[in-house]
Amino acid sequence: ILAVVAVLFLIMTSQLPDSQYSTAVGPDVFPYIASVGLLLCAIGIFFKKEPESEQKPFLTRAGWIRVLKLVVLLALYPVMFIYLGFIVASLVSLFFMISMFDLEKEEPVWKKLLVSTVTTAALYALFVFVINIRLPAGKLFELL
Repeated sequence: ILAVVAVLFLIMTSQLPDSQYSTAVGPDVFPYIASVGLLLCAIGIFFKKEPESEQKPFLTRAGWIRVLKLVVLLALYPVMFIYLGFIVASLVSLFFMISMFDLEKEEPVWKKLLVSTVTTAALYALFVFVINIRLPAGKLFELL
């Protein structure tokens, strides 16, 4: 299923318009990267073999609850992005995602904050300084 979705994404991405500038990153670059990543994951899953005796249920009740929380968080991210801006929305979202998938490890809060902050800063630097895309500060911060 994952391979089919990846191929469909690749087909749909090939239909996106080209960039007007020959050297600029076009609107199709990131969807291509994501599609190829999905396809590689599908190939990896296909070749991974688990003995029949070690197979576990796909998702337990706790797993489904975690998936639901993740769906809610991902649905809230665009709203946070608009009103709080890229930095705050990404920092908060990453922190909660790391906390959700921490499972048995129970890492200290400062480590989760550190990873969230470094990841957000790296993504911000990539978009602003490398790709030269301005990220929104958020409507609430524009009022200040």
